[in-house]
Amino acid sequence: MTKIDDIRSQTQRTNGTRKLSAVTHIVRHHSGTTTGNILTFWRYWNGTRGWGTGGYHEIILRDGTVQLCYDPNEITNGVGGANNYCYHICVVGNGSFTEAQEKAWDERVAYNMDRLNISVDNVKGHREMPNASTTCPGISMDAVRNRIKGAVEKPASKPSKPSIGKKSISQMADEVIAQKHGNGHDNRRKSLGISAAEYEKVRAEVNRKSGLGSSKPAPAKPKKSIAQMATEVINNQHGNGHDNRRRSLGISQAEYEKVRAEVNRRAGGGTKSPAKSIDQMAREVIAGKHGNGLRRVGSH
Repeated sequence: MTKIDDIRSQTQRTNGTRKLSAVTHIVRHHSGTTTGNILTFWRYWNGTRGWGTGGYHEIILRDGTVQLCYDPNEITNGVGGANNYCYHICVVGNGSFTEAQEKAWDERVAYNMDRLNISVDNVKGHREMPNASTTCPGISMDAVRNRIKGAVEKPASKPSKPSIGKKSISQMADEVIAQKHGNGHDNRRKSLGISAAEYEKVRAEVNRKSGLGSSKPAPAKPKKSIAQMATEVINNQHGNGHDNRRRSLGISQAEYEKVRAEVNRRAGGGTKSPAKSIDQMAREVIAGKHGNGLRRVGSH
C-alpha cells in the first residue's frame, strides 16, 4: 500500500479553487531532476518564478512515497493555460523511474480517475497538452495508458485509501467549515476522498460544531397537571373556544375533556349534589325541616 505524506495543511496557495466537476484531465509530469521533493521544488517555484501556489497536487518521491500537496478543487501551476481543468501528479526523476514510483502512480491515478470521474483517454502527459513544448513526463504515455486500461479491465480491487496521514473526522469537519472542499455534499465527499459512511460522520461533526445539531436532546418541558391547565383556562390564558384552548394547551381531545370537567367543577356547573336516600328524607320530614302538607318531600 502506498505511503502518503499529507502536507496539504503546510503548502502555500494563492490561485483559488474550482468546482470538482471542472476537473476533466489528470496530467503526469516528471521533475526533470534525479532527486527532489516539495521543499526543493518550492524554492524554484516561489523564489525563481514567483508563484504563490505549487505546480503539482501530488509528488511521487523516488521511494514511492506520495506527498499530497493540494486538494483537487485547488488550482495549481502544472500546465500553462490548462490548470483550471487539470489534476497534476509529478513523478520525481528524469526519464527513469523506480518500480515503487510506478506502483504508486498506478494506485494514485486509478484512485483519482474514480473520484473525479475521469476516463483513461483524459490521462495525459505534460507534452500532450495544448501548446506544450517539453519532453515532460519523460515516458511514453501510450504505454502508461495501456497499463491503466489493462488494470481497469482486470477485476482488481480499487487501490486502498491511505491510512498514513489520514485526517481525523474533526480535522475534515474543520476544513468543510472553512470551505476548503467546495459546495454540495457529493463534491465535498469526493474532495475529501472518503466513503459515504465516513462523510456522514464528518457532516454530523460539522453540524455539531456549527451549533446546528446537538448530541443531547433538548429536555422535555414538564407536563402540566389537569388542575394547572384548568386554572389557566379560568384565568383566560388560552383564549376563547374549546378548540382554540385545546390547541393552545397542546393536548389531546380526551385530555382537554378532563380539563373542561375540572373547570366546570370549580365554576359550580359541573356536578350536582348527590341525591338523598329515602331514609335521609324521612328523617328530615320527621324533624319538621320541610313544613306541612304532602309536598314536603319536594321542598329540597
